Amino acid sequence: MLDPTWQFSSLVLDFFIGSGTTAVAAQKLRRCWIGCDINKGAIQTTSKRLQEIVKERYLLDREKEMQKIDKKQRNFKIFSFAQCRGKLHA
Repeated sequence: MLDPTWQFSSLVLDFFIGSGTTAVAAQKLRRCWIGCDINKGAIQTTSKRLQEIVKERYLLDREKEMQKIDKKQRNFKIFSFAQCRGKLHA
């Protein structure tokens, strides 16, 4: 079991990675992890799961960045110089 209150520098070590549940949980909690297994199928399964998690995280982070950009753009108003001409020369 992973404790979310552990420091980010904590290392998770799983000697029998199996389907990769521990590694996936560690990855989602942004922890460093090492997983081992003698079964090649277990390593391949874990690899596929982790690739999906990394892709999902990338897409979520990208979406958050786009939302930040959208919020910044909403703060700007578009106007023409004709609208503010009297204000500039006043």
